[in-house]
Order: sequence, then C-alpha cells, then structure tokens
Amino acid sequence: GTNGGDFIQINNCGSMLPANSSCTINVMFAPNAAGTRSGTLTVTDSATNTPQTASLSGTGTAPAVSLTPPAVSFGNQQVSTTSPAQAVTLSNTGSAPLTITNIFFTGTINADFGQTSNCPMYPSTLGPSSSCTINVTFTPAATGSRSASLTVADNASGSPQSVSLSGIGINPLPPPPALVQVQNNIDTSGAAFTSFSVNIATSAGDLLVAFVRESSNGTDNFTVRDSAGQTWTETSSGYRNEGSTGPRTGMFYVANSAAVTSVTVNYTTAGGVIKPGIMVMEISGAAISGVADGSVNNGTASVTTSTSGGLTTTNANDILIFATDTAGNESSWTAGAGYAIPNNKLMVGASGSNVRMAMQYAVVTSTQINATTSMTYGSSNWNGNIFAAFKVGSSTSGSPVASLSPTSLSFVNQTVQTTSAYQTATLSNTGNAPLAISGIAMTGANSGDFAQTNNCGTTVAAGANCTINVTFTPTATGTRSGTLTVTDNATNSPQTAGLSGTGTALPSLSPTSLTFSSQNVGTTSAAQAVTLTNSRSTALTITSITIAGTNSGDFAQTNNCGTSVAAGASCTINVTFTPTATGSRSGALTVTDNATNSPQTAGLSGTGAGPAATLAPASLTFSGQNVGTTSGAQAVTLSNSGPATLSISSIAITGASPGDFDQTNNC
Repeated sequence: GTNGGDFIQINNCGSMLPANSSCTINVMFAPNAAGTRSGTLTVTDSATNTPQTASLSGTGTAPAVSLTPPAVSFGNQQVSTTSPAQAVTLSNTGSAPLTITNIFFTGTINADFGQTSNCPMYPSTLGPSSSCTINVTFTPAATGSRSASLTVADNASGSPQSVSLSGIGINPLPPPPALVQVQNNIDTSGAAFTSFSVNIATSAGDLLVAFVRESSNGTDNFTVRDSAGQTWTETSSGYRNEGSTGPRTGMFYVANSAAVTSVTVNYTTAGGVIKPGIMVMEISGAAISGVADGSVNNGTASVTTSTSGGLTTTNANDILIFATDTAGNESSWTAGAGYAIPNNKLMVGASGSNVRMAMQYAVVTSTQINATTSMTYGSSNWNGNIFAAFKVGSSTSGSPVASLSPTSLSFVNQTVQTTSAYQTATLSNTGNAPLAISGIAMTGANSGDFAQTNNCGTTVAAGANCTINVTFTPTATGTRSGTLTVTDNATNSPQTAGLSGTGTALPSLSPTSLTFSSQNVGTTSAAQAVTLTNSRSTALTITSITIAGTNSGDFAQTNNCGTSVAAGASCTINVTFTPTATGSRSGALTVTDNATNSPQTAGLSGTGAGPAATLAPASLTFSGQNVGTTSGAQAVTLSNSGPATLSISSIAITGASPGDFDQTNNC
C-alpha cells in the first residue's frame, strides 16, 4: 500500500494452516510522517481467493514548531542598561505534544541577551495547537552592533529552531539638566555700593547664570566676577532698562565653571549704585562650551505681568531661563505655564525670588521658534526682563535620523479572518535631536489585513527607540501585502517596512452535498466519499463527526480522520445510505472541531425505493352461472409500477364464499 512501511505485523500462522482452523496476525502502526497513512495487509496462499487483504489506516501525529517573529531588533540601547522585553511566540503547530529540552542563546555575543519564558520544560510538554512566550531583553556590554540567536531545542523535526537577535550598544546619554541651587542677595535701603556679592558654594563643571540689577541710572555697564577669578559673559541681548534712568538689569553666565564660593557684580558708576541685587542659578548637565543659544529682552510699564520677547533657538535640548525685575517692591511672584520659580519665597538666600527679582526656568527638547513666556506679580510696576536659552549636554543640531528594523516582516500561513501573533519592528532615532512622529499607518494593496500597536507616542528622543507590533488578519486567501509607514520630521521620512503573508482557507468539506440514487428500503448503498481538508497552518482538533437532520438514521459514516488532522492535510469520510422508508430522505454530515467555522456540514439526500403493486380491474362480476358448473375465466392483471422487485408471498381468495372462486396465474 501507499505507506506500507508504516505498518508492522507478527503472526502465529506459520507456513500452513490446517482445515477448519485459524491463526492470528497482530498489526502495529509506526508512522514515519504526520497525517493520514494507509496500507494493506496481504496474505498470499493456495486458496482460490488468494490473496486475502485487509485495509489498514492510521493517523501519524508529530509536534511542529514555529517561532515568531523570525528576527528581533532592539535598536539603540545604552551600554550596561537593559531594554524593554520583546516577545517571541513559540507555537506547537503539530498534532502531538512538544517536549522542550532547552532555551538558550548562541553566537559570539550571546551574553548581551537574556530571556524569561512561560514555556513548559522537560518533562512537561506543550500541547498541540498551543503556544508559549519567550521574553527577550538586550543589555549591551559594549558599543556597536551586537547580535546573537535565541535557540530552542526540542523533539520536533528541524530542532533546534532559532530567532535572530540584533541591537546596537550606544554610549550613555548625558545626564538630564538639573537646577542644583539658586542664591540671591538684594539691598533696598538706599545705600550706595560699588560692588555687591552673593554667597554660593558650587561644584566644578556646572553652568552658573547670574541676573543682576541696580536702580541708580540707565548707563552703568556692570560686570560679574567670582571667587575663582573667572570672567563672566553677558548674554547677547545686553542690558535692559526699565525706564530712562533705570532700574537696569543684565544676565551673565560662565560655562564649565570652577568651584566658587561667591559671585560679585562690580558697578562702574562713580560713588556706586543704590538697590543692587544679584541672583545666581547653578545648573548641572549643561554644555561645557558654546553654551549660549540665544537671548532677548523686553519690558512693560505699570503692569502686573512681565512678558518676554520672542526667542528662537538652534539647539533641541535647552534650558530656558526667564528673569524679571520690577521698579518697586513685590509681595508675590507666579511662574508662567510650564516654568518653575525655584524655592519661590521672596527672600534673600536660597530663593528664586526676592522683593524686586525673580527667575523661572524650563527644560525643552525641541528647537524654539519665536517662543515666549511670562511671569506675574502682585503690584503694578514697571518691569524689565531677559529671556535666554542655554544648551544642555552635547549640543544638538535639531536633525533626527530615523530607521525601521527589520525592513520587512513576513507572516507564515494564516487562516482567513484569524489574527496572527505579532511581529515587532523597531523605530530608532540615531540622530541628535528628538524625532517628532506625525503618523504610523498601514499602506499598500492589502493594508486592511495588517494592524499595529506601538509605544512610540509622538516623540522619540535622540538615541532612543520604540517598538511597533504588527499583526496579520487576512481577509482573503492567497498572498497578501502591505507596508508599515512611519511619517515624521526626519529627512528620510517616511520610513517603511514591507509586510507580506499568506491567507489560507478555513477547514472545509468537499463536496458540500451528496445525493444517493434510488435505494431499496432496508438495503445499503455503496459508500460516497467526503474529504475534510485542513488548510490552516495549525492542526485541526476534531470533537465529533456525526449525521444530523430529518432522516439522520438513514445515513451512516466511517472515516480515517482520527482526533486531529495535521496542518495542510486531509482525511476521508465515507457515507452510506440505508433508507428506512420510501420517498425522499435527507440528513447532514456534521464535523465539529476547533476551527472558527465549526461545524462544517455537507448535505445528504437520497430516495428510498420499493415495489408498487396494483390489480386491474379492481373487481370482477360473473353473470348467472349454474350451481356446480365453472364459468369462463376472467383475467386480473397484477402490475409492479415501482422501481424495486415485488416479492409475492401468496395469491389467495378470501371473503364470504371463497370456495366458489378459483384462480390460476403466471406470476
């Protein structure tokens, strides 16, 4: 037979079997492959009906492994830090339990990857049509491209199976900017000063920003020095006068400062100035050179709101500082939206505000175009303000560089209207400015067959990445394609990844109906075959194969399907018809299983046949006949108008005077 090698027999028959005796042949099934297997037991001997045969059939079961996605990309990851986990789905698409003996990493840099899973390990097994999840993380030990393979060892064919892993180790990003402290000093007594200081103990390497005031005139070009003897630079917008004769303010800074204990403003006016003030912010994480990124000043007469001029920057990652001074004393200060006045207590010392001065700040991650801010205070006074930007860490050009990895995702066969496990694409920003995302969408011929979820939000920071999980739900059979499209502010926008998959049909019965010709009541027809085909990529688990319907008892079935049909395989159901009555008879072959279109049905119909007897004429009348004499014969015709042979049990005369009548026949 077709798969004769799958069957083995042992017997006690020997070479001769005596008359009226028997022997036993034991047949065993050892399938070499999954799916329906068949063969024939054949006995050749000296009998006239040699050879004698017996049909053999069985279903081979085996585990089969699929790992999705076939490749995982982690994108950029800082050295010695661990990425978010990405999931790999291990599925048993076969028809037998899967025994997993090991899950491990291979490759020269396998130590950079780690995994946890909920997969059952030996001696436990993963059942047919079941799956488990392996969560993989990436912790690069060095910069540059890093790769390895996730490997699964098991009892399925093709073991071990593997998934490619890749990532890029990058140097740690500079620490985010932080306000270390603020200290201020002011004198409103009216005494004159040629210099004025504030005590502040700072750390080396930080950015120091000083906001300075005086009320004597509008011409004093004061300068700033510190206890370390450093020269401070005035912001590009210069001094700001609140009126023609003052007060006058200015902002100064020193990047990558030495550690200092005090900062001093030196005035140039002969005899000194009155109402001097100085406020100093210490900021960590700023650029060590080229720190200034623009400055504007502004002022308004007799109001309670200080509004900045429009500030435009060239750097994405900046700290913005807005400093305001008033011509009269204030009892309260309120920061603008998105800004903070540190330790806002209207006092000298460790406060971002005093009776005449206040400083607020905000950290931004995108370049500013004509940006403005404001600050409010309690009493209406003239004000002057300076709005400046300082670069954070390494300066950035505002140009993100985006990429999608991998550049294509391929899905294995997927049953129509069912959803696959997701595959992951990583969107990486390897530039030095934030990536602003305007859209993540599916495009292409069959875009509706693909869907995505992501953790990208609207912005991906410089040196960071995010993941886009794509699923495949085919709406039709055959090859399906689409494109994952990311639209953003990178120069290579949009970034794309090709998508492909194959939609497969749901399990089906063919033909979908059987018609039996006329069949004598009580007799059994020849069998007609119905094929159950499993076009899915996973095994079909069968719950039952039954006959239902009005005359279900008139039909019967035998099959070689067993309890499951392997992916891509088929089995045969043989149906017979044994009518219990004449006329039209109907039923339905019903297969119940784990497919989404369960149950599958095939209509059954047939006609029960039987003889149909008639006598003509229906009565005979004999004219007067002398008693004891025999009339001439009159004929009655017995007809069988039915499709089946009429079996006659007897022909007899009954009634009141049966002895007066007699018959002969040729029936």
